[in-house]
Amino acid sequence: MPKVTAIIATYNWSTVLPYSIGSVLKQSFEDFELLVVGDGCTDDSEQVDNAIEDERVHWHNLAENYGQSAGPHNEGLRLAKGEIIAYLGHDDLWLPHHLETMVAAMEAGHDFAYSFLASVREEGKNPVPVPFNPPYFPGKWLPPTAVAHRLSVIKDVGDWPDFRKLEGVDAESDLWRRIHDGGYKITH
Repeated sequence: MPKVTAIIATYNWSTVLPYSIGSVLKQSFEDFELLVVGDGCTDDSEQVDNAIEDERVHWHNLAENYGQSAGPHNEGLRLAKGEIIAYLGHDDLWLPHHLETMVAAMEAGHDFAYSFLASVREEGKNPVPVPFNPPYFPGKWLPPTAVAHRLSVIKDVGDWPDFRKLEGVDAESDLWRRIHDGGYKITH
């Protein structure tokens, strides 16, 4: 069983997948599985994924388009074998030490961890830090790419919400708030 399950939710943007998947495969922490979950993809995303020859990478495609990453994330959670879950946007990249840092936070007794991000502009010019400094407070938006948590937390607080039923809050903020309200240890 892998220690970490990394989940990439994707929809019909196969040209970015080799980069996001590649950034996972270049992690210094290597005890992971990578679930690339299509949101009812109709392009060649499956072929792009399957061309990557690494037994840790697995493709799954939802039968219907959910319309937001919560659907693929929930499918990834259902399939997850790791005790720690980390998310990566299909058009995002992790630095090589990302998983190592997240696992260290969990091993230090935390249940939920988030990291800094940098937004890289076209052609890599002038990376801009994304301003979401600690501490966490309920309602604070954190991009899933910067988050890891224990799978057991989701089994307690529930999975990603249906964004169509939320009023005035995004799915990420709703889930992070439920984790906070459940009394789980959160760290930056």
